[in-house]
Formats: sequence, structure tokens, C-alpha cells
Amino acid sequence: MTRTKPRETEASALACDIVADAFGHDCGLVCRVLAQRGSMTLRELARETHLRSSRCQQAILVMIRHNSIRIMQQENNDEEDNRYQINLEAVLYRLRYSRYLLHIRECYGKTQELFFEVLFQHGMLHTHELFARISVNQYRLDISRTNTTILEQALSELVDSQLIEIVPSKLDSVGNTVIDVDISVSAKAAREDFRSNDVLWRVNFGHINRCLQHVACAELVREEVNESASRLLLVRSCSFITASAMDPCPE
Repeated sequence: MTRTKPRETEASALACDIVADAFGHDCGLVCRVLAQRGSMTLRELARETHLRSSRCQQAILVMIRHNSIRIMQQENNDEEDNRYQINLEAVLYRLRYSRYLLHIRECYGKTQELFFEVLFQHGMLHTHELFARISVNQYRLDISRTNTTILEQALSELVDSQLIEIVPSKLDSVGNTVIDVDISVSAKAAREDFRSNDVLWRVNFGHINRCLQHVACAELVREEVNESASRLLLVRSCSFITASAMDPCPE
């Protein structure tokens, strides 16, 4: 047995524990069966988990909302034939939850951190759902409940920095959260349809991970070379990632 196989097994087992802890017994059971058997249809999952079809379907929907399951659509477009697979990488991102929040707070502020926290906790949300959740927790911010301008500016900044993105319409209609968003299109759509309740938002975990990688590299350069070289690396790295956000930690 190669060394890769045990690590994959351990990662899958860890992912199942994370899902069960975050979303409950049914989701954890579905995750464990998928980890053991690979991609399966809803009918197959209900049979293997011994859950009622409705409970199994609800567990799948919860995990789709959090991008924890990939949908493999079939050519006949029959939803009953869709196959589901664990999105292992997305599940393991939850281990970095506190690091993500710290980065957002330090680089953008408490308001942006709250947007990120709400989307992380509740998964994909429509615009009105997102602002409703923010409103419930707005007492944590030093702004008035009626001051929506500050909230809209905070969301716009996160979108322009590619840390929050709009879920593509195709994913919205079929529930598939796997296909990556074209970032430039998402930012443009966000500015044009910012107040549309039909827009679905989610955290762009791939981008924030790239940002943290570059921050870590810049810290190493600061220790080994100097501050100027570190900042130069950080700015050039961020220019490569996005043309709209040159510096992930503006001062």
C-alpha cells in the first residue's frame, strides 16, 4: 500500500467527522457512505444509509448549500439519476475557519468579517437572506441598524477583492456548487444586480486560500530578507491573483 492511500483515508474520515459535527447525524452518515462507496444517486444513498428518502434528500441539500457535495449531472437531466460525491477539499476548509476570520478582520474590518462569518455558517444565501442575518448580528458592529450604506460598501469591497462571489445561475437552478465562477463576471454582476433578491452569494474559499499562501510567503521573505522585499512580493502576488485588489491588507 502506498503512503498516499492512508492519508486519503484519514482525510475522508476527518471530513466525515467535520460534517457530522457541523451539520448533524444525517449529514455525517451520508458523508461516511459516500466516502466509503464513492459517488451515488439519492436512491442508492437512501438504501445504504437506511434513511428515509426525504431525510437523505434534506441532508444532501444542506451539504450542497455549504459546497460539501458535488453533483454529477447525467446526460438525460433526470434529477433522480444525478450522482453525488464528497467535495473533500471544501469540507476540510472548515478547519481554517478561525484563520479566515482573523485575516478578514485584520485586513478589512469587523463588518466584512461578519459577512464572511454569516456565509460560512449558513452557506449560500440570497441577498435578502444575507442582509437579514447581518441585521440580526448588527449589534456587534458600531453602526446604526438603518445604515445600509456601510453594509453595502462592505459587501462590495469583499466582492471586488474576490473573497465573496455570486453563485452562477446554472448552479443556482440545479444546486450544483462545483463549477468555479468567472470572477470578473461575478464582480460586474454584483455591481449591476446588487440589490436583487435572486442573487446567491458564497465565500470564495479558493481565493482566500491563495491570499493566505501569499501572505505566508511574504512573512518568510520579511524574516529572511527585509520589509521592502516582503511588501513588494505581496503586492506583485496580489496583482497576479486579481487586478482589482492589489493589496489584501491595505493600511
